[in-house]
Amino acid sequence: IQPSPVKPTQWNSSKALICPAKPSPLRRCPPTCRGISCLSSPCDSPLPHPSRRSALASAAAILPCSFLPVLPSFADPSSSKSVNSFSSLPLLRNTYFLVRHALARSNTTHTVVSDITHDDPFTYSLAPPFGPAQASLAGTALASLLVPMTSDRDRPVVIVASDFSRTRQTAEIIRAALVESGFEVDPIRLDPRLRERVFGARFELGDSRVVARAVWPGDARVCEGRDSEVEGVEDWGALRRRMEEFVLDWEGRERGRNVIIVSHGDPLEALSAVFEGQCQSALGKGFYKNAEVRKATASGDKNVFETVFVQPSAKIQEIRKR
Repeated sequence: IQPSPVKPTQWNSSKALICPAKPSPLRRCPPTCRGISCLSSPCDSPLPHPSRRSALASAAAILPCSFLPVLPSFADPSSSKSVNSFSSLPLLRNTYFLVRHALARSNTTHTVVSDITHDDPFTYSLAPPFGPAQASLAGTALASLLVPMTSDRDRPVVIVASDFSRTRQTAEIIRAALVESGFEVDPIRLDPRLRERVFGARFELGDSRVVARAVWPGDARVCEGRDSEVEGVEDWGALRRRMEEFVLDWEGRERGRNVIIVSHGDPLEALSAVFEGQCQSALGKGFYKNAEVRKATASGDKNVFETVFVQPSAKIQEIRKR
C-alpha cells in the first residue's frame, strides 16, 4: 500500500490541520479551522500539549495538505441560514464507487474509533468470518460492475482508502478480488481525508449507539440552518467540505478513471450528499451498510448516483452456518 505524497503538517488541539505557512493561489480551502481540513493560512489555535505530540506524530506524517485546482465552489454552510442550497457538481470526469468498510470488530462491540492513534489493528480490524467475507463479496460485485464499463483493462483501477485498519483491510481484499478477475489495479492509495468523522474525547472509545442519539439528529438540524453542533465533534458542514475537497481534487487531476473509495459511514454519507448536490444524502436516507457499494458517474448530460450492491442476506446466513 502506497500512501499519497504528503507535505509537512502539524496538528492543533482541535485536530484541524495546520498547513505550511506559504499559501498557494491554487489552494481552495474552507474558511474554518474545524474538522480535518486544509487551511489557506495557519490556524491560530494552540498546538497540542508536548505529551500528545509524539502520539500524533505518526498520524501527522501521512496527512496531506491538498493543493486543489480552482473549480466551482459550493455554498458555505456557515454563510447562509439554510445550507440546503448546494450547487451541483460539474459533469463528472471519472466514475466513483463508494464502499463502506466491511464488518469490523468495532462494529460488533459498538465502539467508536475515530482517532487514528487508537486504531489498534489487532483490536479494530475486520471481524472474522463476516468482515472478510463481506469485503470479498464487494470485490466480486465491483469486478462484475467494471466489466461492461472497462473496454481497456490495461488502464489500472484506482483504490483510495482511509488509513484506518478496517478500511485498509477492506481495500486489500477488494483489490485482490479485482486482480483475480483480471483487472490491473494500482497500489492502494491512503488518503486521510477519507478518515472517520472525528467524534472527540467525549465519545471516543465509547458506545456508538450513544453517538446515534446525540450527534446524528443534530446533522439534520444543521441542514435546516439551526445550530446544533456538539462540542468536540466534527460538525456536518466541515465533514461535507472535507469530502467535497476530496472529489474536486480527483476531478481536477484525473479523467476517465474508475475510482473505488473505501471509507466510513459518516464520511461516505457526506460524500453522497456532495454527489447529490444536497446538504444530506437522500439515497437510502444516507445510511451505508457494511461493504455496501454506491456509484457516481456521468450519464449523458447529468450525473447519476445510485446504490449498486448491498450484501445479500442469504450469503451472510450461509457463512453464519459454517
